[in-house]
Amino acid sequence: MDSILIPIALAFVAGYYVSLWRQNYVTRKSLLPPGPPGSLIWGNYYDMPSSQQWLKYTQWAKEYGACVRHWHMPLF
Repeated sequence: MDSILIPIALAFVAGYYVSLWRQNYVTRKSLLPPGPPGSLIWGNYYDMPSSQQWLKYTQWAKEYGACVRHWHMPLF
């Protein structure tokens, strides 16, 4: 009997943590303005050209709207 309860309890605990993670992720995503998807580490660093950045911002404004989220992580 105890050998059955342990996996069931672990499944409930895992389901609880997954539901908390999903709720936090959805809430956090909904608070951000729209924008291009970025990398976890680099952000949108490699999406931006080295010159004439306003052309890329204009393209993003047409695609995502006037308020665009851009994650630019400066490299040292």
